[in-house]
Amino acid sequence: LVVALALLPCAMAFAPAPLSSTSVSALSALSPLSHSLSSPISRGHVSLRSPSRRMAGLTWGKMKVDNAAEEKVQETVKELKTEEVKEEKKENLMTKVKDAGVAGLVAYAIWEFIFWAISVPTAIFAYHQTTGEWPSFDNPESTAKVSAVIFGFLNVARALVPVRIAITLATAPFVDKYIIKPFNLGKKEEN
Repeated sequence: LVVALALLPCAMAFAPAPLSSTSVSALSALSPLSHSLSSPISRGHVSLRSPSRRMAGLTWGKMKVDNAAEEKVQETVKELKTEEVKEEKKENLMTKVKDAGVAGLVAYAIWEFIFWAISVPTAIFAYHQTTGEWPSFDNPESTAKVSAVIFGFLNVARALVPVRIAITLATAPFVDKYIIKPFNLGKKEEN
């Protein structure tokens, strides 16, 4: 059950989308029989009347709109906008690390190493404690369990990126003072 719930978003991504009323009406317009028969699919949809416009002899009449499809489109647009904002925010954070110079890059490498060196063994041990077996890809059931855990683990790791970058920026001055300057790893000064 846990595996099925964890993999449900992945399965939904590959599920075929239901036909909207606009696509049904477009397909039914191609059929010669559709003009005399009413479509059972269009009964549940709201029928809106758009204003009649005459442009070059063409009249736009009734237009069927699927409210659920319209809401999905609006949600998708909002999600895309928030993803763009998140990407810009991540780029801004990484530019701050780059602006910190060699010390920022070294601090970032150190914290990333520490994060992955601690979190991966912790995730493997937590998997073993919850399932009673070590992660393996021997059979489909085990593969599904491990894949679900990896999916969740990577989402948590991705959510912690701003925290890791904040720690990097906070420790960059110490890295500069105790690692970069004593070992002359920074830019060489021209005399």
